Amino acid sequence: AGTPVSVHDLLTDVAGFYCDTTVLANECVFIDCINLRVSDTTYTPIEETICAGDTLWFGDQFYLDPGVYFDTLAGLSGCDSVFRIELQHFPIPGIVVDPPNANILLGESVALSVEGEGVSFFWEPGSSLSCQECPTPLATPEESTEYLLTVVDEYGCSRTLSVPVTVSVICDVSLVEIPNAFTPDGDGVNDAFGLLVGENLVEVRSLEIWNRWGEAVYSGAGPTAQWDGTQDGEQANMDVYLYRIQFYCPIDGAEQTRTGEVQLIR
Repeated sequence: AGTPVSVHDLLTDVAGFYCDTTVLANECVFIDCINLRVSDTTYTPIEETICAGDTLWFGDQFYLDPGVYFDTLAGLSGCDSVFRIELQHFPIPGIVVDPPNANILLGESVALSVEGEGVSFFWEPGSSLSCQECPTPLATPEESTEYLLTVVDEYGCSRTLSVPVTVSVICDVSLVEIPNAFTPDGDGVNDAFGLLVGENLVEVRSLEIWNRWGEAVYSGAGPTAQWDGTQDGEQANMDVYLYRIQFYCPIDGAEQTRTGEVQLIR
């Protein structure tokens, strides 16, 4: 419909039965009739809502931005079909991760918390997380890691954020502290004598203790070497003792030996 055609020298787009009479040279009459049928052009409205950043494929092209578009496609009858496409967007899920990035020492953990719109959550890699499909995992990576969080909202739209966690390693023999007194009374505080390393990765190689007369009181080796204030299974006397302790960094191999005095207080 709407496209006129020529019928017997008549230009028309109206359906009907059209005849033309021609008188031939022999005075015969020739009548030529045409039945013109007109098919209506179809008009189809389409409303589509997609996630922001996605595309809609229709006809022979992609549609990305929201708006109203018109497309014309040829039907089987040769007549056009007009489509009105109204494209709308669902918004990208609004999410915030707290903290957006983190710095921790090796062995520490950090809680990652998601705030915003989301019905499902997925973190990767998940091996160092307390949970992989939750909004508040506890991260305990052994090395600096970039976590990727994918959030899907109620419309099925997704968003992916990067959450870097930097892991720092302290292994410095110069930062080691050695106490000058301890109280082995079983109260859980200062009950043993040894290195104070905190987050430092320095390890004890050997620890030796002597009394004021030069008699060996304790000898231990390995990272767990500590003197608990006993000698031959008995409580040592409250006094000042001499020590020699060797320790090292297993990462760079740096070593150090220190000697000094420690007071046993009861």
